[in-house]
Amino acid sequence: ADPKEAAVIIKGFLSIKDPKILPGTPEPLLSVLKNSTEYAGGVYVSVPKFKGLEVSAAMRLNPQVPSFIVDLGVEISTPILLGATGLGIYGFRALFGKKYVASKDSVGLAEDAEWWQYYKAKIDPDYKEGIQVSKFSIKDGFSFGAGVSLATSSDSGKTFSSKLFFMLSLPDVFLFQGQANILKDRITLDAVPDPPFFALIAITKNSVEAAFGVNYKIPDEGNIGKILTIDGVIEMGFFFGSSSSWYVNVGRDTPDSRRIQARVFDLFNMYTYFMLSSAGIRAGAGVNIQFKKSFLGASAELSAFMDTAGRLSFRPKQIGGAIQLGGTVSFKFCGIGFSVWGGATLAAEAPHPKIITGEFEICVKVLKKTKCAHFQFTWTDDTSLDGSRNPVLGDVPYGSGTFNLD
Repeated sequence: ADPKEAAVIIKGFLSIKDPKILPGTPEPLLSVLKNSTEYAGGVYVSVPKFKGLEVSAAMRLNPQVPSFIVDLGVEISTPILLGATGLGIYGFRALFGKKYVASKDSVGLAEDAEWWQYYKAKIDPDYKEGIQVSKFSIKDGFSFGAGVSLATSSDSGKTFSSKLFFMLSLPDVFLFQGQANILKDRITLDAVPDPPFFALIAITKNSVEAAFGVNYKIPDEGNIGKILTIDGVIEMGFFFGSSSSWYVNVGRDTPDSRRIQARVFDLFNMYTYFMLSSAGIRAGAGVNIQFKKSFLGASAELSAFMDTAGRLSFRPKQIGGAIQLGGTVSFKFCGIGFSVWGGATLAAEAPHPKIITGEFEICVKVLKKTKCAHFQFTWTDDTSLDGSRNPVLGDVPYGSGTFNLD
């Protein structure tokens, strides 16, 4: 039946782990259940004719430990109004587990990874962001969580909808998770794709971490919005062991995928990042455009880019910056044509050393013959290095990276 016309929609799975029995070996069901190491399952029920009534349940059970975890959720069609705020409660969620705790290694992350990466990780069988029962490992301790779904009541959440959830997973971490959607369908228990906005706060015995992220597309079709796509994470970290080991990152310089990214009209690509710690500041931004067109045996190509970067070191005091730009223009007709490309770079830093350097190049290609002109210069007033205030144990980290002014 069409999902909108169906009386009820039921989705679910059951998984039985049994490493002692080889695949294809005939065994009585009772023997399989008795010898299994873990059961996992989930069920989702929706009643479309009630316009939003949904119920979900997920569980894992290991009788050998023994340990268990249960995750329950319900969404209602008529919200519980929060006074005159214009918001209503559309759903509730509860989680409880014994000897199942949230852990980074359950999603393939190293122990020094950020907790927001745990939130973003997607693994089988649910393959969703957020706190899911699939992201827990067997360990002494317990987990308890509760949450609600909030949305605008006048339009059933089309203007704004969100899900808030907190979880205490002892002895490791306290997590507070928020997900939100704007000008789109209300977030439900079985929300696919994942909500575009998220916030996460993680408190452990070693640190306090926070992250705010966005992956928003207009319109929301496929992997890229034809008008606008924004993707990025703002992250912060503060550590109990050292008051100077803190960082605030609006994106990161490396790798490129960790920068704040934007694509406009499916034509312009832009990025930016700003990294702050007690050691210094890093910042950068850039834009590039690529255009290709073919018609009646002719082809034209245009590309251009500009990148800027700057760094400020507090210990020792040193400032530097660079700008790089370039582009390409080419035209061909029946395989014959011309190309022109070029680029320029300018970089400087001061006071110790004090250096300005630049480079310019332009090339022309006509009928398979290429001619280039190249110019480069370096001006140096002081090449000495100020190492008098360098910390003995190295620079304060920006999260998992370090600050080194090259």
